[in-house]
Amino acid sequence: MDITWNRPKQHTFATSMAVKGLNPAVLKQIMGHDDISITFAIYTHLKDDDSMGELKRLGLADKNMSGDTSKIIEF
Repeated sequence: MDITWNRPKQHTFATSMAVKGLNPAVLKQIMGHDDISITFAIYTHLKDDDSMGELKRLGLADKNMSGDTSKIIEF
């Protein structure tokens, strides 16, 4: 894909798509990266709340827990 990016928007787009659950391989391709680690190590900026939301969605964290990911349910 040949997309012209505005640098700050690249980071915003990658983070937003990761939070929404876009397939990581697809995001890597859209971003034009050869290595997925570039996409996720440099261009996505996830927060503890993003991680906690996913853990709750998967049933691995109590619905009443806050952003502290150190207390996830063991499986």
